[in-house]
Amino acid sequence: MTADDRHEHAHRMQQLRDLGMTWEQIAGAWQMDHPGDGPRVAFRRVHTWTQSEVADAWNVLASGEPTVARPQIWRFEKWPDDGGRRPSIYALSMLARLYQTTGRRLLTPDEYARYSATAREQIDAIDHRALDEYQPLRNPPGRPETTGSQRPGTSAATRNTIAAATTLEEILDTQDELMRRRDLFALTGGLAATALIPELPLAPSSPSFTPDLYDTCVQLTATHRRLDNLLGPYAVVGQVMDHHQRLTAWLRQAASEAERQRIAALAIDSGGLASWLCLDLDHHEQALWLARQSLTIAAENNHDVSRQAYLVGRMSRILAESENYGDALQLADGAVRLAGTHASPTVRSWLVVIRAYIHAGLGDERSCRVDLETATTLLDHASGAGAPDDYIAFHSRAHLHKMAGLSLLRLGTRATTAISDGRLAIDMAHAMWSDRAVRASAEVLTARASARLAQGEIPEAARLTGQAYAIAKTTRSPRNLRHVQDLRIQFRPYRDIEAVRELADQFGL
Repeated sequence: MTADDRHEHAHRMQQLRDLGMTWEQIAGAWQMDHPGDGPRVAFRRVHTWTQSEVADAWNVLASGEPTVARPQIWRFEKWPDDGGRRPSIYALSMLARLYQTTGRRLLTPDEYARYSATAREQIDAIDHRALDEYQPLRNPPGRPETTGSQRPGTSAATRNTIAAATTLEEILDTQDELMRRRDLFALTGGLAATALIPELPLAPSSPSFTPDLYDTCVQLTATHRRLDNLLGPYAVVGQVMDHHQRLTAWLRQAASEAERQRIAALAIDSGGLASWLCLDLDHHEQALWLARQSLTIAAENNHDVSRQAYLVGRMSRILAESENYGDALQLADGAVRLAGTHASPTVRSWLVVIRAYIHAGLGDERSCRVDLETATTLLDHASGAGAPDDYIAFHSRAHLHKMAGLSLLRLGTRATTAISDGRLAIDMAHAMWSDRAVRASAEVLTARASARLAQGEIPEAARLTGQAYAIAKTTRSPRNLRHVQDLRIQFRPYRDIEAVRELADQFGL
């Protein structure tokens, strides 16, 4: 690899780190794209080190003693092939320190099985991940080092309560464990979603964040959100990624704590929007990484519990869309606990209705209906609390009815009495739906069609499906197109009905 190639590769890895991806996530994605590389090679590659540089760094860790050289690193990477050498527990511990990971993550399942039971217990105990996965923000300029008893970037005077902090850290640990699973998402893989990220030059110096510039950045994110509603994700995703990446770069260069707080608020909002766009584009892993990054920024900068709980809920929503309902429920429960009674009623209502949707996916009708009632009550209380913040403004009465309808219709596969209730809820959502929420109307129409199909109203179901397809195609939402295509397959037994034949013509079949 030439010097220019190495510089470009290092810049690319830093871009991924800037987007909140951990070393483990990047290394896992590298292996998907380079199946010939084992985990130890992948971690070295994503750190942009040569084998000699790993040996040098190892020796620095070992108090400067020249205990290892390049050939030993080569043999550790070559094992279990001929010429390789199985890493000792000490060697795995040293490599894990260098790569900021765990001993288990440096081994394939087959390699791990080659160690004795006692050795496996020792390997499981090796955990040298950074305390803060978002490493560039761990100790910004001018901020003192934190002790082991403190959350990075948070003083005792500014933390809410020990219980709340513990809850958030437990949530982050749970999410990080999920992200380390290679089989977490069935719909996406590797670094495919990073094609959405524009190639930017090295980060410019942070500008002077005047009130005018701050307001302009707020308005830019709001404009992106409105354009997505009208035109779909592809119309704005490039600009949103560009905007978010620049904000996170500026955040690392903030000149004062006050400026850091202002930029952090912007980066959290842009990251939440970027996460949603990736979900709508069916890039679920990227969506989860961006939500996780935004949550870390919010936690480090002591942003309000409403925003933190919302981002945890966003992660649970992404997992639910991937039909990982068990994992989604873990995060949804954590989000509701984190919100407690301190988060805004609008955020709490949204969190509970998302949990209702997850309960429906798990077939738990009782828990689903209890959550739907609670979400309705909370939204009633929110009506007198003033206009919600822009990031949660979408959760209106219409959105609540939509999520209730989707949940009950999903339960209808197990409880037929839920279909009528689901149909009523989704029809109410449609009657209240805003003309400005064009992209999301495809999801409402798909749900209305699903309810009618379940009740045997085939011509009307086909007509509504055609409307949903036209909107999903115009707004180019892969998620909505996938849902429409899944519904279209259910019309196969009715292919002789005229409305179904017209629907097939619309699809070009």
